[in-house]
Amino acid sequence: MAAASARWQAQSPSEEALSPGAAAFRALRSATNREDQHGTVEALRDLWSADPTRGAQASLDIILRGSPYWRVLGVAALARHGTADQIDRAIGALSPGHHRSERWALVRALDGKDPEQVRTIAPRYLRDSEVLVQVAAIAALAGTGDPTVARHFIGSLPPLPTIDAAVDAEYARTLTMYGALRRLTGISFRDQAAALNWWRRGSEIGSPGTDPRSVVFGLRREPNWRFEFATAHFRGRLAMRRIDDLFVNAAPWTRRSEAWGGIVSAVDAGAADGFAKASRIFGRTTLPLAELVVADSVNFVREFALMPESEVNGEAHHQVLLLASSDRTMQVEAARRAVTLAEKGTLPDLPRWLTWGLVNGLVPGCSACAGGRCSGAPGGGVPSASLLRLLESGAVTRGTASDEPMFGRSGDQLWWLGNAAVLFMLGGGFAEPEMRMTLLAARLNFGVPSRVAIQEMYGAPVQELDRRVMAWALDGGLRRPLEWLEAGSAESPPRN
Repeated sequence: MAAASARWQAQSPSEEALSPGAAAFRALRSATNREDQHGTVEALRDLWSADPTRGAQASLDIILRGSPYWRVLGVAALARHGTADQIDRAIGALSPGHHRSERWALVRALDGKDPEQVRTIAPRYLRDSEVLVQVAAIAALAGTGDPTVARHFIGSLPPLPTIDAAVDAEYARTLTMYGALRRLTGISFRDQAAALNWWRRGSEIGSPGTDPRSVVFGLRREPNWRFEFATAHFRGRLAMRRIDDLFVNAAPWTRRSEAWGGIVSAVDAGAADGFAKASRIFGRTTLPLAELVVADSVNFVREFALMPESEVNGEAHHQVLLLASSDRTMQVEAARRAVTLAEKGTLPDLPRWLTWGLVNGLVPGCSACAGGRCSGAPGGGVPSASLLRLLESGAVTRGTASDEPMFGRSGDQLWWLGNAAVLFMLGGGFAEPEMRMTLLAARLNFGVPSRVAIQEMYGAPVQELDRRVMAWALDGGLRRPLEWLEAGSAESPPRN
């Protein structure tokens, strides 16, 4: 990082001593010269507090002059402390080719900044050559809370994706458009015509409508015992062989409604938890209501067959299929699906090992972790002797090497190793773990090979990272919760 601090060292001692934040600046220069990333994060925080202008410049310098391993610190500081104007100026200094991931992450950081500034800045990025930058700009506009900003994108609103549509950047852009309309109006439009009709009427512009967070689930008994429900996160139906078969002595409608109401409430609570955790990596979720089917064991198979390109657990596009079970199991499974939905709607082209690793790392206690199979759930403890031998084969080298479906004993091993690698990335003591994972995911989505992207973001060859994962696991790393996640803050986890 010596090159990264060259501009700061050019300032004369007398000038530096008189400037605001002089002590923080000296601490920042010292930390970067020592290559102390945690110290750099602390010094940047102090510099931003003392002198935001110099904090913004120092953060940008780290991005421009540092390696990808160091750039994450500058991006995280700008995203956390910068105003929309400061972030916009930083983006303007970055190369669309050389800083592809960093530009996307900073546009994404506009969501939640001052609405007045965002209303002026974000529309420019709707014309960016990078589709995912456009997606981030649409989400930022939604964060203003002003329904009139829909004018910037509603004219190009496409139909909602069909079940056989490709899951790519255009897919994410379409979902984000509908999700932005939902955030701005409280309405989850079912199709393009309904959204355009709302806009053309104009009478509701400026009236945000019903806050999606205030929507209360309701069950409706449809003809032929088809039950439908709507919540703050899903619209769905119950696919049951016979509703009466699920209840002892053919319980009356009131008891059946209460029982299913409990499941629906559990599913929505799980989804809220999953989306909140996913937002730490992917930003605030800006999606339309997902389509959810809760099915019994007989109908699950039939419904699963109708979901092409689905994942093993029944995920296809913006749809989720869950097997009816206990409230607790349904809540956990809904949280897991929410993480995947957030990912697919933000960075839709991630490798399978990262998708699974994030699900299991962000949602502990998942049902797939039975029998110690899943290292991704904090609380899993020190691995057994057999799993330690497996770690010796290389958690990062093997666990992130393939994106092929994982079947059989060998597939289980790769799945476990991939989860261990991702959990190490999230909880292994790296500075700015959230933004580091965000930028890793962005690089992978933009086509950087897994090994290259991991080495760039975690600052060591994968063989060295394998050794660190092993040491971390022996020290109990797999059983420690992600403290930065549980605390609900952006602070880094304890250093190892």
